[in-house]
Amino acid sequence: MRRALPAGAAALLCALAVCAQGEEAPRRILVTSLPAGEPLTAAELEIRIGNKPAEILRVYQAEERPVQLALLIAENAGGGFTSNLAEVRRFLDQLPEGSQVLVAYLQSGVVKVEQPFTADRGAAAGAVRLPASSSGPSDLGVLIWEALRSFPEEPEGRAQILYLGEGTAPEEGLYNDARLDRAIRQAQERGVVVWTLHVEARALGLDAGHVELGEAYLKRLATETGGKAFALGVHAPSLEPYLNELRGLLQRQYLVEFIPPAGGKGKLEVRVRGQRGGLLHPER
Repeated sequence: MRRALPAGAAALLCALAVCAQGEEAPRRILVTSLPAGEPLTAAELEIRIGNKPAEILRVYQAEERPVQLALLIAENAGGGFTSNLAEVRRFLDQLPEGSQVLVAYLQSGVVKVEQPFTADRGAAAGAVRLPASSSGPSDLGVLIWEALRSFPEEPEGRAQILYLGEGTAPEEGLYNDARLDRAIRQAQERGVVVWTLHVEARALGLDAGHVELGEAYLKRLATETGGKAFALGVHAPSLEPYLNELRGLLQRQYLVEFIPPAGGKGKLEVRVRGQRGGLLHPER
């Protein structure tokens, strides 16, 4: 008499069978709609990789997959962050019900977690504190890569990182930084979006060119993972308008599951009703 396989073993055998046939395993990305409008559906979306069409399996609405947000704060964020402590706490506290938040601080190449992922948004907000150091910038590519390890291998929610700080101006150059490349690639493979808020770099005594390169670094990190870089300048403006904008973007964000085309490599394109504009999504 044959015994039935456990559900987990059966699923594993099915996955192995798919791989044996040479078919691509399902992937997932986050797609954010910039203009407000009707919710997106799978019938309205088109995904192409290397100009080959992918098969869209499902589009999850925002309320179906809660936010899973890792807040990373540079210890040298300075007064630009200190004067906005209440706004940052309010942003976390007002995230949708079911959201999970991690709070960590970045200093000297180390990611120090103050609050692991929790659905208690009040506890997460309470873990946000004043920066403890005015030391110079660390290698953000390494820190982002380390922070990605805090997420589950296959997160159930919409996984993303929000970075607040001055960024990095790598000596190797913006497009010749292996550590940044690795962080972006890992975020893309895991389906984690990175949002950045560039906060007070001039206070560190950096020249304008250094500041602009740091902003460009954050912009590349955000846009290539499907997020947005908010450049606030060198003063200490209120973060509230930018955090409100981010909250609106999260409300128009969709988790999309799809099967890549066989042999499809290269640039990832997402279209809605045949249009390419008005979306944030990973580039690869």
